[in-house]
Amino acid sequence: MTKNNQSIKPAVVELERLFKAINKKKFNGSLPWCAIIVQSTSNKNAHGWFFANSWVRKGDRKPVHELSMCAESLNRPIEDILNTLIHEMVHLYCHVNDIGDCKNNYHNVKFKVQCNLVDLECTQIPRYGWASTKLTPKLKKELMALRPKKTAFTVFRKSEMGRQKRGSKLKKWQCPQCKTNIRVGYLPENFPGVDCRECGREYQCLEH
Repeated sequence: MTKNNQSIKPAVVELERLFKAINKKKFNGSLPWCAIIVQSTSNKNAHGWFFANSWVRKGDRKPVHELSMCAESLNRPIEDILNTLIHEMVHLYCHVNDIGDCKNNYHNVKFKVQCNLVDLECTQIPRYGWASTKLTPKLKKELMALRPKKTAFTVFRKSEMGRQKRGSKLKKWQCPQCKTNIRVGYLPENFPGVDCRECGREYQCLEH
């Protein structure tokens, strides 16, 4: 494995190249430069997101927009990565043109209209509105003509398989005679013990 295959730099460089090419091809070069970031998210339904004015340039403090790609999603087919990229570019276009396309993650019909203008197909889904997008055959042909480098996306973050449940601080105790169970928190080593109310026998700790 080469050093390039151990870094996410090729992915970021390729995303920046594609952003520039798609901007020229589908947005007439009207989109401002933005910081393209690869980072993780706790939202398993998100493959990317756009944040306005979240960065600033050193010196003049001029605000810079952010376009983030989910690190766990870089293992998807290149068509899906392109879909996410242009999806977020539509959000960027709407922002700079004062088009209210999204509120509280709900993508309204204004977002759908702008997606259709760049040949991005929209499907309405519960809670998120017109948030589900995919490349139309025409758009896919145009974007694949840009020769996206699949080899740039060889490193991705492992998806979490769900949060592990924390072990309970309560330990299980059982009466040796009637088998009644209770759960008790921390007890000091010299604690005299607890007797079963039913039979008077002392509870035994089953977990150590």
